[in-house]
Amino acid sequence: MVVVRKYPTAYTNTDSWVDPANLLGASDGNCGSKSGAVWQTYLCYLKTYGFAIPVGSTINSVKIGFKSAYEHVTVFLSFGYRGAGGSTSIYSTAAGVCVDVTVYEEDISFLGITVAELNNETFTSWVSVYVELAGVSGFVDCAYIEVDYTEPAVGIASKRLLVGVGL
Repeated sequence: MVVVRKYPTAYTNTDSWVDPANLLGASDGNCGSKSGAVWQTYLCYLKTYGFAIPVGSTINSVKIGFKSAYEHVTVFLSFGYRGAGGSTSIYSTAAGVCVDVTVYEEDISFLGITVAELNNETFTSWVSVYVELAGVSGFVDCAYIEVDYTEPAVGIASKRLLVGVGL
């Protein structure tokens, strides 16, 4: 089995997040954040994960996760795929800042995503903040997709050793 965790390397900031580039890559203690009007949701789409899973591999599990802090908001990391979706979310009434980030993870294997769909990125992922009190913010340090897969068996016929003799 191989476990690979990939982080997005690009985003589309549809709702004016502050420092959205901080959502990219592995956890580094720098957050993208969003605050706004009460009872509104604000999105930032994440993309370009760069999967290169060998063709013929068997997907054992797919998880989405993120590191986040919050302040009277609900923060979501969502994954949209073939009309279905899997998401993980958090909620707290306690104040938080970027340094208070916590990891939240959810298995979305039930969606049945394939190797080709991961490699070709035929899915959509996004973080969103749903504001519940005026003047509060949601903070996100990083988001990721983690895939556990088994590589295809390699037969003897595909492991040929070619030996040449030079004159």
